[in-house]
Order: sequence, then structure tokens, then C-alpha cells
Amino acid sequence: MPYDASNTYATLTQLEQRLTVYGLTWCCDQDDFDSERDAAEAAYATDALEYANALADAAIQGIARISPRPSNNWLSGRVVDIAAYRIATLGGRSAAEPLRLEYEGALALLDQVRSGAMTVPGIPPSLIPFGVGYTSNARTDDMQW
Repeated sequence: MPYDASNTYATLTQLEQRLTVYGLTWCCDQDDFDSERDAAEAAYATDALEYANALADAAIQGIARISPRPSNNWLSGRVVDIAAYRIATLGGRSAAEPLRLEYEGALALLDQVRSGAMTVPGIPPSLIPFGVGYTSNARTDDMQW
């Protein structure tokens, strides 16, 4: 599925906030190193976001509706972690250690969600089909999974 700015867990702006506008441009600037993001280079960033979106979808699709993708701060953070690493390693480059650690951590967390070992904070019960993976929380009386 191609990247759709209206149906994503994280936006290009969030990716720029993580890497900085300059940093993202540097990562994408693969053809002529002119310090500008042309359309083809901008596609590297949106491809990285869509790759990360797909990993998040795979982690929660058995538990929650993913079409349209729910707005969720926790998932946004994991998608940015994955996309930032993917774009930083474009062309076989090595990423900075903090980006690698955040990427590996994001994958591990999404694997825990997929396996049912942890839940996604903040997913509203309306997105979770009845009877799938949520329980009542006696302390707050709201639905959590």
C-alpha cells in the first residue's frame, strides 16, 4: 500500500522532528547531494513511514481494526522509531547507536503486542471487536487491553 498522509500512524513532520529537517534531508539526499529533497528523494521518507506502518498494522491487526489506522501516540512513536532507522540506513549506511536501539526496541515492543504479551496504550475500545483481547479494569472501570 502506498503511503497516505491521511491514513498513517506517524507523519513526515513527526519523522522530521525526530531526525530534524536537515537530518532527514541528508538521509534522503541520495542522488546529487544538493541538500534538497526532490520528489524522488522525498519518496524515500514516505516509503520508510509506510514500511513502519505495515509493521504496526501486522502487530495489531488480530486485535484491533486498522482501517482506517487509529490515531495513537504510542504507535506513532514506534513507527517513527522504525522509519527513522530505515531512512538513516538507506544505501547501506550505518545508523547512529540511539537510532538502532530505538528501532530494535520498537520491533521488540510490536512483537510483544503481536504475541499478546503486552497491550497498546490508548487504543479506544470502540476499535476492538467485542470479545477480543480486552478486559474490564476494576480500578478505573474502563476497557483496556
